[in-house]
Amino acid sequence: MIFLRTSTRYRWRQSRTGTATVELALCLPFFIATTLYCVDVAGAYHGQMVVDAAAWRGANAAATKRFTPESYEDWREYVETNITEEMATIDHFNSENLTISLEDHAENDRVTIDVGVTYIGRTMIAWPITGGRMTYRRSLSIRQYR
Repeated sequence: MIFLRTSTRYRWRQSRTGTATVELALCLPFFIATTLYCVDVAGAYHGQMVVDAAAWRGANAAATKRFTPESYEDWREYVETNITEEMATIDHFNSENLTISLEDHAENDRVTIDVGVTYIGRTMIAWPITGGRMTYRRSLSIRQYR
């Protein structure tokens, strides 16, 4: 009888080793998918922060440099260059996916400028909801300094 009990315990330990392997095989894809999703979410936050910084840099450039009707195109190019330089910090930046909108409104000798930045980026994995593309937007309104 003693021999039989020892044999049963030994077989139980062997079957537990197989159970751990099966549990790992079932859980590992979930852990990998969760890790990749977290990396993509972090990339999305980074992309949004860069778009925010680019919009603020463009708004600051637009507010601090005054323009006249003759220098309007130079002013606009200066603001767009500032925004594009900030956006270039994103990995795999493509300027074709960047849309910049600048509008100025004059009110009682004060100029208000609306800056809008939209960038279409891509995710690391083509998730079912996003399809591998993320759209980042930021719009600001600022008064031009005197």
